[in-house]
Amino acid sequence: MQQVKLFFGVENRPEDLERDVNAFLAETGARCVNIFGNIAPQTPGTGAGDAERVTSTSRRFAPSDVFLCVVYEK
Repeated sequence: MQQVKLFFGVENRPEDLERDVNAFLAETGARCVNIFGNIAPQTPGTGAGDAERVTSTSRRFAPSDVFLCVVYEK
């Protein structure tokens, strides 16, 4: 039976998503059927901390949220 596992992260830290997905697959022994995802539209930060972080990294927009869906079989 196919099941899904959802993962969330941010675009400027793809290594976190890679680590999480790979750890999940290794720990569960799941057979990956499909992986798909989406990245949220980029929007400027709304808080003072967000504006500072965006400026300090020379980015015009704050990092977007990333969603991955892993379809797997046990």
